[in-house]
Amino acid sequence: MSQLLHELLKESERLRNIITCAESIIKRAPKGSIRVSMCKKSKQFYYQEKENLEKTKSPNGKYLRKEERELAVKIIEREYCEKLLVTCIKRKKEIDKTIEALKSTELEKVYDSMPRAKRECFAPMVLSDEMYREMWESVTYEGKEFPEDYPEIYSDRGERVRSKTEKIIADKLNKEGIPYRYEEPYELERYGIVYPDFKILDVNNRREIILEHFGMMDDEEYCRKALKKLRMYERQGLVLGKNLMITYETSTEPFDSRLFERMLREYGVMGI
Repeated sequence: MSQLLHELLKESERLRNIITCAESIIKRAPKGSIRVSMCKKSKQFYYQEKENLEKTKSPNGKYLRKEERELAVKIIEREYCEKLLVTCIKRKKEIDKTIEALKSTELEKVYDSMPRAKRECFAPMVLSDEMYREMWESVTYEGKEFPEDYPEIYSDRGERVRSKTEKIIADKLNKEGIPYRYEEPYELERYGIVYPDFKILDVNNRREIILEHFGMMDDEEYCRKALKKLRMYERQGLVLGKNLMITYETSTEPFDSRLFERMLREYGVMGI
């Protein structure tokens, strides 16, 4: 799934919400229509409805006094929603059709359709998401060592992590099926080797995202080092909101798991 597909899915969801809202307003709104005319630079509103027109015997309909203007507002809003609904439904159908086309795996299936003996002779030009993920997860590395007498905390996947919050993050990624590596060595220019808390694979867009959790941001020295590390990441070309993700907490502001989940969705590594 590309970034384009992710954005189209978000737009389709946005349109669905608009359609639902518009349908609700139309359902609750009064019937009839409103005619607006100008008289000495002021608006005059006339309520036009079949039964009402027959009673008043006026082509303009019933004149609405100032205290009756709320009726006009509701009907005009309904007229707007009716037009908006038609446009949104049409647009959503077009977007959903494009989404289905982008989800097609025809290119990947070309390789899979060949006999296994022939497939083993070469690497495909187009990798399926599953193949790409398998290759990424097959990489081996040595993480950062733990000091002696360090608390033993393990994720659901069985790897040792350094804090309860990192366990929450690891378990969330694992639960959502998001590939990650914990504390894989990463070289920063003019800084040396660092061990990012997590390196996430965004399968949809074939990119890696560095995720750092800063757990003691109310400690002045810790905060100083964290900011220095972030500056080095930025000099390396990592950009917040794109391929660099940050979570943090203090003694009074704990890690917010709901905010983290929303962040994963915004980065496109988790379903909408």
